[in-house]
Amino acid sequence: MQCPICGNTITFPAIPPKTGGRTIVVEEVKPRAKWAWNAVAMFVYLRDFPHWKIVWQILIPFLIIGGLLWGASIVKTKFADDAPPPTQVYQTQAGGWDKMTALARADQKMQQCVQSITQARASQRAANMEVAKAQMELEHAHGSQEHDIANSHLRAAERLANQVQNAFTLLRQRFDAESLEYQKLGGTVDYRSQLPN
Repeated sequence: MQCPICGNTITFPAIPPKTGGRTIVVEEVKPRAKWAWNAVAMFVYLRDFPHWKIVWQILIPFLIIGGLLWGASIVKTKFADDAPPPTQVYQTQAGGWDKMTALARADQKMQQCVQSITQARASQRAANMEVAKAQMELEHAHGSQEHDIANSHLRAAERLANQVQNAFTLLRQRFDAESLEYQKLGGTVDYRSQLPN
């Protein structure tokens, strides 16, 4: 053929036959080489990944929970052989609940009695003061009309004082009866010391 640069004729030698000389062999790329190249590329990609901070923020709670579960399994394994504490069994006498209920009711009655007697004692003192006031009014009365009015006030005050005294006596009798019942049930509070003088 003619050279396009110098214009001279160039003759190429013939290709040697296959039986003689060296044969050029083209090897195929093995999959392992391809995988190695992909692994390097993957490593480079992961190394330069821009969102590792977000990935770690997502993974940290799972790592903490996993660590806690792992620690709990170790503790459970270590202390699994310990026997549980014995259960305490309390036995009560037959009818114990009924007795406690009756004692609570008796306790409530005793408190009501103390409150009623305290109010009755205050009423009794007020009635006695009214009697004393009416007596002074009668002593300082001048004339028959003032004397009659003062005398009627005194009689009314004495009737009221008698009624209050009778109510106070009944309340003290009730208190004594309730106190005996309360002590029979096993009550230990000294309600008698709470009564007014």
